Parts: sequence; structure tokens; C-alpha cells
Amino acid sequence: MTGKNSPGQFSLDHYGVSYHGYAHTHMDALCHMFYKGKMFNGYSQEEVTESGAQKLAILNVKNGILSRGC
Repeated sequence: MTGKNSPGQFSLDHYGVSYHGYAHTHMDALCHMFYKGKMFNGYSQEEVTESGAQKLAILNVKNGILSRGC
């Protein structure tokens, strides 16, 4: 049953940005992924605490990345 007074019917607005798309990009830190309790290069997941990542944090590239162009 549909109509103005149907119980349980509602509408929502959604505003979002898809970072994995064609218009935006971003960089994830290597500390975001774990496999068998380890991060990239074998660092323990215990390196990530409530205060942040002690290893492989994105702050390591906060000033940008410079490389040779082609």
C-alpha cells in the first residue's frame, strides 16, 4: 500500500563524496589494512592505538610526494 499516510514510509536526502571514483582521489595509509595481525612490512597491528598509528601512518607524506615525471 502506498500513499501519503502509509505507515513506515519516509524519504531521505543523501549527500556524499565517493573517494574511489573518477572525480576525487585520496591516499590511504598503509596502517589501514591487516592480515593475520600484521600490516605492510610485517609491523604488528598493535602499532595502531587510540592515539594513532606508530608505524605506516599517512602523516609520513603530509608534505607531499615528489617524484620524477615522465
